[in-house]
Amino acid sequence: MFDTENGIVYTIEEADPEQLSSTIEQESDASSASELSFAAEFFDWTGPEALVENAASRRRSESEQACVDRDPRHETPEHRANHHVTDSGEGTKPDSNGTDAHTALATHDRLKPLEKRVHAASATKHSSPEAKVDTVRQSESWAALALSPRMLRVVESLGWMQPTPIQAQAIPVALAGRDVLGSAVTGSGKTAAFLIPIIERLYRAQRADGVRFAADASQTAAIRVLIVLPTRELAVQCHAVLEAICDRTARESARRMKQGVAKFVGTPEQTRLRSVLLVGGLALKPQELALRHVPDIIIGTPGRIIDHARNAPNFTLDDVEILVLDEADRLLQMGFMDELREVVRLCAASAPYRQTMLFSATLDAGVEELARFALAPDRVVTVRVDATFDLVGTLVQEFVKLQMPEVLVEPAQDTRDTLTHAEQVVQTERAALLLALCSRSFTRRVIVFFARKRTAHLFKIIFDLVGLRAAELHGNLTQAQRLDALEAFRTCTNADFLLCTDLAARGLDIHGVETVLNYELPKDIREYVHRVGRTARAGKHGRAVSIFQQTDRKERHLLRRLREQARRYRVDALRGDAPVPAPVLLERRIPATVIREWRDRLHSLLDSVREKLRQEREHRELERAERLERKAHNLLIHEQEIYARPPRTWFQSKAERKRAQMVDQEPASKERSERSNSHKHDKVRKRKLVTATNRGAHNRSRV
Repeated sequence: MFDTENGIVYTIEEADPEQLSSTIEQESDASSASELSFAAEFFDWTGPEALVENAASRRRSESEQACVDRDPRHETPEHRANHHVTDSGEGTKPDSNGTDAHTALATHDRLKPLEKRVHAASATKHSSPEAKVDTVRQSESWAALALSPRMLRVVESLGWMQPTPIQAQAIPVALAGRDVLGSAVTGSGKTAAFLIPIIERLYRAQRADGVRFAADASQTAAIRVLIVLPTRELAVQCHAVLEAICDRTARESARRMKQGVAKFVGTPEQTRLRSVLLVGGLALKPQELALRHVPDIIIGTPGRIIDHARNAPNFTLDDVEILVLDEADRLLQMGFMDELREVVRLCAASAPYRQTMLFSATLDAGVEELARFALAPDRVVTVRVDATFDLVGTLVQEFVKLQMPEVLVEPAQDTRDTLTHAEQVVQTERAALLLALCSRSFTRRVIVFFARKRTAHLFKIIFDLVGLRAAELHGNLTQAQRLDALEAFRTCTNADFLLCTDLAARGLDIHGVETVLNYELPKDIREYVHRVGRTARAGKHGRAVSIFQQTDRKERHLLRRLREQARRYRVDALRGDAPVPAPVLLERRIPATVIREWRDRLHSLLDSVREKLRQEREHRELERAERLERKAHNLLIHEQEIYARPPRTWFQSKAERKRAQMVDQEPASKERSERSNSHKHDKVRKRKLVTATNRGAHNRSRV
């Protein structure tokens, strides 16, 4: 943090390699002019008092973190639903020097004098009769949400002692059968905000128009709920949460039947809600077999849902009573607008009484267009708990500046082959910074985000060579490999780091994530919010560390947005209107000697990286040859059976799909064109300025 009025820079500067604890250092204006110019432009939103107050608060709260992390009252639905996850990622772990690496930002003794001054000023301020109290609106208990006694026992058994703000506001609306357009920050429990009312309404057997529908096995079975999510991993996680709630609901129903408190038609096994997961990357036949048993709830991705709706026998969505579109903005960003329209059309038969719910951490103009054709205007209720792009107050944001500028290549314009890309990445300062951070400061429960799939895979190779346990998660992996990587990181069995692309930026709730590292800053604040939302969830503390270069205009724009947000929160805090603590922005410095050591070590590993990439290429070619051989063998043996199968159809022709892809690519190409034109105008403007300056200097010399 920075105090630009007094010319003081407050940074997190790492010590020599023998020390892992961070220190807060003050440098004068004369000693660090470049840092002060950087501070004045980006981080001049607060002074040292706010720094010490936030640091002292974190020190007090994080000292109790080990106990709080194991308290089930502080866990989100996603945490408790994944009951197989161990507790090895919780709490803090002292380093070899006896200092706590997780709380090193706030434990230095040099904070104590300023801390006393801040505490004295804070006591005076809070003793004033004009002092205002926090006005965050929260429900005191689940009983206030009109849930049934059965569901109250279920949420209690899951350890959810108090609803989050989005749950407190969305659940009563959803129970009333109204359409919901919901928005809240990441990690606020949006999954449970729509799963709980869905299960309640299915057991109450009441449609949005008041007509009862099939609630037991004695009546006609039908698919009543469809939940659409953008990625396979998010669908798997949502399905796990749903199964956990359904299991506990069935056990609670059996207990109530034995006690004679409630009566059900059929056995508890018959009344248990059944669900099916429909995602790509998994076999079609088992999914078709599960659909023949007519489950109550379907969770899946748009493409696989439409595929089954058109090609699976006896599968229809005409009886869907509740439609949920989770992470709606991500669905649109991935180009699923046509698929979503088709899904809504397949559910058109139930439109007069269908309930539709849209949930996302960010609601933008594209979601409004989706809401216009998916939601009923006379039944929709907007539930917005937090402002768009807001971050939680328990998140500390750190930024590491590159000292040497580098040329950034856009992923869409990157034409380098794999070997050339690896050689150039290994020799950069950014790679040395990442390894220095992961080996010294953040050594466990870390998610690292990359812009490219092959960069994530390259660092998986590098991490293995330097002895860091890591798993990778990106689109070049099979679905089984993705699930294995997530499980390894969740359970801390074989991975302390998860190297991933934006595939893991949406909705994934992994318990105990302490740090999120951005190898490159995303170009959009929306993606930044979702990335850093993987940590500091459910009221816990977390860090987001980003490597950036000051010369990149998009990164400067993102930092300016974050600075303005922090300044807005500070103004609200002075007025007493801030709903959550102000975001904390810090700069972290890595010693130059450490960076040089890692650059030299990376250079020595270059031959090993080349050899590993060559072996992987040969292995892929061998697998491809074996796959083609098996395909030809099956075609020779089962030729008649294969050609007798009806061809699988799609709701679009090849020409229509190609046109849709071109339409989706138009905004990106337009943005690149505008950026190129802007860059050309800047160069022309600079050339004219240099010419005018030279002409003026020449005229003065003549005079």
